Amino acid sequence: MDAVRINPDGEVEHVQLAAADSVLPALQRALNCQRVDKITLADGLDMWLDDDGFEVREVNRLATQLVTELFGAYLQDYYGPTVLLGANEATGDTCSVPATLAGLAWMRPASA
Repeated sequence: MDAVRINPDGEVEHVQLAAADSVLPALQRALNCQRVDKITLADGLDMWLDDDGFEVREVNRLATQLVTELFGAYLQDYYGPTVLLGANEATGDTCSVPATLAGLAWMRPASA
Protein backbone atom coordinates (compact mmCIF):
# COMPACT_ATOMS: atom_id res chain seq x y z
CA MET A 1 0.00 0.00 0.00
CA ASP A 2 1.49 3.36 -1.03
CA ALA A 3 1.68 5.99 1.71
CA VAL A 4 3.37 9.30 2.41
CA ARG A 5 5.16 9.85 5.73
CA ILE A 6 5.71 13.38 7.04
CA ASN A 7 8.51 13.39 9.61
CA PRO A 8 8.89 16.03 12.35
CA ASP A 9 12.11 17.30 10.72
CA GLY A 10 10.10 18.26 7.62
CA GLU A 11 11.17 15.30 5.48
CA VAL A 12 8.36 14.00 3.28
CA GLU A 13 8.86 10.48 1.96
CA HIS A 14 7.02 7.83 0.01
CA VAL A 15 6.68 4.64 2.04
CA GLN A 16 5.35 1.25 1.11
CA LEU A 17 3.26 -0.46 3.78
CA ALA A 18 3.43 -4.25 3.56
CA ALA A 19 0.40 -5.57 1.72
CA ALA A 20 0.48 -8.83 3.68
CA ASP A 21 -0.11 -6.99 6.95
CA SER A 22 -3.37 -5.68 8.21
CA VAL A 23 -3.37 -1.89 8.35
CA LEU A 24 -2.77 -1.58 12.10
CA PRO A 25 0.58 -3.43 12.35
CA ALA A 26 1.83 -1.71 9.20
CA LEU A 27 0.98 1.72 10.66
CA GLN A 28 2.49 0.82 14.03
CA ARG A 29 5.77 0.03 12.27
CA ALA A 30 5.66 3.11 10.01
CA LEU A 31 4.96 5.39 12.99
CA ASN A 32 7.07 3.44 15.53
CA CYS A 33 4.25 3.34 18.07
CA GLN A 34 1.60 1.08 19.60
CA ARG A 35 -1.55 3.21 19.48
CA VAL A 36 -2.58 5.06 16.33
CA ASP A 37 -5.18 7.70 15.66
CA LYS A 38 -6.77 8.81 12.41
CA ILE A 39 -7.76 12.27 11.26
CA THR A 40 -9.90 12.53 8.13
CA LEU A 41 -8.41 15.39 6.12
CA ALA A 42 -10.70 15.22 3.08
CA ASP A 43 -12.85 12.75 1.20
CA GLY A 44 -10.50 9.89 0.40
CA LEU A 45 -7.57 11.15 2.50
CA ASP A 46 -6.65 10.29 6.10
CA MET A 47 -3.69 11.25 8.28
CA TRP A 48 -2.53 8.66 10.82
CA LEU A 49 -0.40 9.48 13.86
CA ASP A 50 0.88 8.18 17.19
CA ASP A 51 -2.01 8.53 19.63
CA ASP A 52 0.42 9.12 22.50
CA GLY A 53 2.80 11.31 20.51
CA PHE A 54 1.94 14.54 22.29
CA GLU A 55 3.47 13.11 25.45
CA VAL A 56 6.84 12.08 24.04
CA ARG A 57 7.34 13.35 20.47
CA GLU A 58 8.34 16.66 18.96
CA VAL A 59 5.87 18.87 17.11
CA ASN A 60 5.44 17.98 13.45
CA ARG A 61 5.17 21.50 12.04
CA LEU A 62 4.58 20.38 8.46
CA ALA A 63 1.71 18.06 9.41
CA THR A 64 0.27 20.83 11.59
CA GLN A 65 0.57 23.26 8.66
CA LEU A 66 -1.13 20.77 6.32
CA VAL A 67 -4.13 20.36 8.63
CA THR A 68 -4.32 24.13 9.16
CA GLU A 69 -4.34 24.74 5.39
CA LEU A 70 -6.96 22.08 4.70
CA PHE A 71 -9.31 23.21 7.46
CA GLY A 72 -8.66 26.92 7.04
CA ALA A 73 -7.82 27.42 10.70
CA TYR A 74 -5.27 26.28 13.27
CA LEU A 75 -6.74 23.46 15.37
CA GLN A 76 -3.81 22.06 17.35
CA ASP A 77 -0.22 20.85 17.01
CA TYR A 78 0.44 17.30 15.81
CA TYR A 79 3.39 15.32 17.15
CA GLY A 80 5.78 12.75 15.73
CA PRO A 81 5.69 11.29 12.27
CA THR A 82 2.39 11.11 10.42
CA VAL A 83 1.31 8.87 7.56
CA LEU A 84 -1.08 9.90 4.80
CA LEU A 85 -3.22 7.13 3.31
CA GLY A 86 -6.26 7.00 1.12
CA ALA A 87 -9.73 5.96 2.17
CA ASN A 88 -12.26 4.23 -0.05
CA GLU A 89 -15.24 6.55 0.13
CA ALA A 90 -17.76 3.78 -0.53
CA THR A 91 -16.49 1.28 2.06
CA GLY A 92 -14.36 3.37 4.42
CA ASP A 93 -11.48 0.92 3.97
CA THR A 94 -7.93 2.24 4.12
CA CYS A 95 -6.11 2.14 0.79
CA SER A 96 -3.09 3.63 -0.97
CA VAL A 97 -2.69 7.38 -0.82
CA PRO A 98 -4.26 9.02 -3.92
CA ALA A 99 -1.75 9.07 -6.80
CA THR A 100 -1.94 12.87 -6.97
CA LEU A 101 -0.41 13.01 -3.49
CA ALA A 102 2.19 10.29 -3.88
CA GLY A 103 4.87 12.82 -4.89
CA LEU A 104 4.53 15.50 -2.25
CA ALA A 105 7.84 17.21 -3.03
CA TRP A 106 5.93 20.52 -3.17
CA MET A 107 5.35 20.33 0.57
CA ARG A 108 7.95 22.24 2.54
CA PRO A 109 7.88 23.60 6.07
CA ALA A 110 6.83 27.21 6.39
CA SER A 111 9.79 29.50 6.97
CA ALA A 112 10.23 30.53 10.57
